[in-house]
Amino acid sequence: MVPRADRFLAGQFRKKGPRAMTLIKWSARHRIGVKALDEQHATFAAILNEFHAAMLQGEGKGAADALLPRLASYVRQHLQAEEAMMEAAQYPELMQHRELHREFAHELEAFAARHDKGDDGVYVELLRFLYSAHYTHALEADREYGSWLGQHGSCEKVFSRT
Repeated sequence: MVPRADRFLAGQFRKKGPRAMTLIKWSARHRIGVKALDEQHATFAAILNEFHAAMLQGEGKGAADALLPRLASYVRQHLQAEEAMMEAAQYPELMQHRELHREFAHELEAFAARHDKGDDGVYVELLRFLYSAHYTHALEADREYGSWLGQHGSCEKVFSRT
């Protein structure tokens, strides 16, 4: 069985025209319900769309040169913000979620190392990883704490999912 991300990405590479450049069209369904984190997830989606567009134009390596340091900085800041909010709200699954963050950061570092060594095969795998991370982490794992933070934290809720 082909994973959902692989099927979707394969379809994206066959598209032509302006729609082919947008991998993730940000919408309300992407929100977890915490304004600051939703804005950060939207930024992640924009970076991913930028990388996707560059790849479609045959500029994956050049885009990765600029993208990976920017993405690493963004990821560090975002994961710290998430964990600080979870800690302040005494989120009971903080340690498990923190481990997911460590795994994500480790994978991203491994992709950066491959890029630095000149591995041209890394770009499609990196795009697949980032796309999958957006959907499996940001939209699934992060949703688990979105309502908790809204009820127990000091963060501003964007919307109610009732």
